[in-house]
Amino acid sequence: GNRIQRTQRTYYQLSHDAGKIWTDPVQVVDERDEYDEKHWAPGVTYGVQGARSSGQHQFLPNDTLVIGFDIMQPDQPSNFPPGISSYYINTIYAQARLSEDRQELSWRFGDMIEVSYPKSMVGCCEAGLAWLGDEGLFNTMRCQGNEAREIQSIRYTTESADGGMTWSEPSPLEYKDGSTVWTPSSPHRFY
Repeated sequence: GNRIQRTQRTYYQLSHDAGKIWTDPVQVVDERDEYDEKHWAPGVTYGVQGARSSGQHQFLPNDTLVIGFDIMQPDQPSNFPPGISSYYINTIYAQARLSEDRQELSWRFGDMIEVSYPKSMVGCCEAGLAWLGDEGLFNTMRCQGNEAREIQSIRYTTESADGGMTWSEPSPLEYKDGSTVWTPSSPHRFY
């Protein structure tokens, strides 16, 4: 895998005056005891895998921010065709909650979402999120195809009933008539 992909970490800053002054950057690290600045999220260890925020987020009614991350994997899946070099990505969501003194966020990551070869040539990334009410979320991910291998670029979907901590099995996004929703190589937003 690409060395740069193995060194991605995510930081956040807070502002309490509409963006005039910002706190110092703080690394995102899962709040549970087994995580630290190097092993900062499930399936992510600095120098082995990298992860970056996909920029997609949703606020839940309980003042929890749910935000997606792309995890850059160092190796392709074991069933990947020999002789093909490609990056590989999984998706994970985290919940962030503001501390009582409003000075920091606590982070907790959920289960990783995978769309493996031969469904996708590079896994899934650029997740998009829509709120379904309460703690329900609808997620779609871009899954890159490969024309030579006859793998189409489509979106896969998952649903969560617990604010992004666990997800249903990925399935292709389809129109009402059952036809596939094709996707360009680009992120999207729900409006």
